[in-house]
Amino acid sequence: MKFFSFRLYKEAMRQSRAVGILTVVIATLISAFLPVITLFQNRNYDTAFVDFIDIERLVSGLGTVSVFLPIILAVKIFGFLFKRSSSDFYHALPYTRQCLYVTNLVAILSWCAMALVLMVTIPCIAYGIDPHSSYEISFA
Repeated sequence: MKFFSFRLYKEAMRQSRAVGILTVVIATLISAFLPVITLFQNRNYDTAFVDFIDIERLVSGLGTVSVFLPIILAVKIFGFLFKRSSSDFYHALPYTRQCLYVTNLVAILSWCAMALVLMVTIPCIAYGIDPHSSYEISFA
Protein backbone atom coordinates (compact mmCIF):
# COMPACT_ATOMS: atom_id res chain seq x y z
CA MET A 1 0.00 0.00 0.00
CA LYS A 2 1.40 3.37 -1.05
CA PHE A 3 1.21 6.26 1.44
CA PHE A 4 2.91 9.00 -0.58
CA SER A 5 2.86 10.01 -4.21
CA PHE A 6 5.41 12.44 -5.58
CA ARG A 7 3.10 13.30 -8.50
CA LEU A 8 0.29 14.26 -6.14
CA TYR A 9 2.79 16.19 -4.04
CA LYS A 10 3.92 18.22 -7.06
CA GLU A 11 0.28 18.87 -7.98
CA ALA A 12 -0.57 20.01 -4.44
CA MET A 13 2.47 22.29 -4.40
CA ARG A 14 1.43 23.68 -7.79
CA GLN A 15 -2.14 24.31 -6.66
CA SER A 16 -1.03 26.10 -3.52
CA ARG A 17 1.90 28.01 -4.96
CA ALA A 18 0.13 31.39 -5.11
CA VAL A 19 -0.87 31.23 -1.45
CA GLY A 20 2.46 29.70 -0.46
CA ILE A 21 4.65 32.19 -2.29
CA LEU A 22 2.58 35.15 -1.09
CA THR A 23 2.79 33.95 2.50
CA VAL A 24 6.52 33.24 2.28
CA VAL A 25 7.12 36.75 0.88
CA ILE A 26 4.97 38.37 3.58
CA ALA A 27 6.67 36.29 6.28
CA THR A 28 10.08 37.31 4.97
CA LEU A 29 9.12 41.00 4.96
CA ILE A 30 7.71 40.75 8.48
CA SER A 31 10.82 39.02 9.77
CA ALA A 32 13.16 41.49 8.04
CA PHE A 33 11.31 44.59 9.28
CA LEU A 34 12.49 44.60 12.90
CA PRO A 35 16.19 43.92 12.16
CA VAL A 36 16.28 46.70 9.58
CA ILE A 37 14.71 49.12 12.05
CA THR A 38 17.19 48.02 14.73
CA LEU A 39 20.17 48.39 12.38
CA PHE A 40 19.27 51.98 11.45
CA GLN A 41 18.44 52.93 15.01
CA ASN A 42 21.19 54.21 17.33
CA ARG A 43 23.77 54.55 14.55
CA ASN A 44 26.92 55.94 16.13
CA TYR A 45 29.91 54.79 14.12
CA ASP A 46 32.46 55.95 16.69
CA THR A 47 31.53 53.30 19.23
CA ALA A 48 30.15 49.83 18.97
CA PHE A 49 27.08 48.94 20.94
CA VAL A 50 25.78 45.71 22.34
CA ASP A 51 22.11 44.93 22.02
CA PHE A 52 20.43 42.01 23.72
CA ILE A 53 17.83 40.38 21.50
CA ASP A 54 15.33 37.98 22.97
CA ILE A 55 13.99 35.16 20.84
CA GLU A 56 10.50 36.71 20.68
CA ARG A 57 11.94 39.80 19.02
CA LEU A 58 14.04 37.72 16.66
CA VAL A 59 11.05 35.87 15.24
CA SER A 60 8.36 38.46 15.75
CA GLY A 61 5.78 37.16 13.28
CA LEU A 62 6.41 33.47 13.81
CA GLY A 63 3.29 32.85 15.87
CA THR A 64 0.95 34.47 13.39
CA VAL A 65 2.36 32.63 10.41
CA SER A 66 2.49 29.29 12.21
CA VAL A 67 -1.19 29.57 13.15
CA PHE A 68 -2.79 30.93 10.00
CA LEU A 69 -0.63 29.48 7.21
CA PRO A 70 -1.57 25.80 7.76
CA ILE A 71 -5.27 26.68 7.94
CA ILE A 72 -5.21 28.71 4.72
CA LEU A 73 -3.19 26.05 2.90
CA ALA A 74 -5.41 23.23 4.15
CA VAL A 75 -8.51 24.99 2.85
CA LYS A 76 -6.77 25.58 -0.48
CA ILE A 77 -5.30 22.09 -0.92
CA PHE A 78 -8.23 20.10 0.48
CA GLY A 79 -10.71 22.34 -1.34
CA PHE A 80 -11.41 19.55 -3.82
CA LEU A 81 -13.53 17.87 -1.15
CA PHE A 82 -16.09 20.69 -1.26
CA LYS A 83 -16.83 20.41 -4.99
CA ARG A 84 -18.58 17.38 -6.36
CA SER A 85 -16.78 17.23 -9.71
CA SER A 86 -13.33 17.75 -8.19
CA SER A 87 -14.03 15.25 -5.44
CA ASP A 88 -15.14 12.65 -7.96
CA PHE A 89 -12.03 13.29 -10.04
CA TYR A 90 -9.59 12.92 -7.13
CA HIS A 91 -11.27 9.80 -5.79
CA ALA A 92 -11.26 8.28 -9.27
CA LEU A 93 -7.45 8.45 -9.32
CA PRO A 94 -5.68 5.19 -8.45
CA TYR A 95 -4.56 6.44 -5.03
CA THR A 96 -5.91 5.54 -1.63
CA ARG A 97 -7.48 8.12 0.65
CA GLN A 98 -4.54 7.73 2.99
CA CYS A 99 -2.16 8.54 0.14
CA LEU A 100 -4.19 11.66 -0.77
CA TYR A 101 -4.24 12.82 2.85
CA VAL A 102 -0.56 12.17 3.61
CA THR A 103 0.63 13.69 0.35
CA ASN A 104 -1.45 16.84 0.79
CA LEU A 105 -0.37 17.11 4.41
CA VAL A 106 3.29 16.89 3.41
CA ALA A 107 2.71 19.67 0.86
CA ILE A 108 1.16 21.88 3.56
CA LEU A 109 4.03 21.16 5.93
CA SER A 110 6.56 21.90 3.17
CA TRP A 111 5.17 25.41 2.64
CA CYS A 112 5.06 25.97 6.41
CA ALA A 113 8.65 24.78 6.80
CA MET A 114 9.86 27.10 4.04
CA ALA A 115 8.14 30.10 5.64
CA LEU A 116 9.39 29.28 9.13
CA VAL A 117 12.98 28.66 8.03
CA LEU A 118 13.04 31.99 6.21
CA MET A 119 11.51 33.76 9.19
CA VAL A 120 14.33 32.53 11.39
CA THR A 121 17.29 32.87 9.02
CA ILE A 122 16.52 36.34 7.62
CA PRO A 123 16.76 38.12 11.01
CA CYS A 124 19.88 36.14 11.93
CA ILE A 125 21.56 37.22 8.70
CA ALA A 126 20.34 40.80 9.04
CA TYR A 127 21.65 41.11 12.59
CA GLY A 128 24.96 39.58 11.52
CA ILE A 129 25.55 42.10 8.70
CA ASP A 130 26.21 45.18 10.85
CA PRO A 131 29.97 45.33 11.55
CA HIS A 132 29.71 48.14 14.12
CA SER A 133 27.54 46.34 16.61
CA SER A 134 27.33 43.18 18.59
CA TYR A 135 24.12 41.31 19.23
CA GLU A 136 23.58 38.62 21.81
CA ILE A 137 20.57 36.42 21.36
CA SER A 138 19.07 35.16 24.59
CA PHE A 139 16.80 32.12 24.44
CA ALA A 140 15.67 32.22 28.05
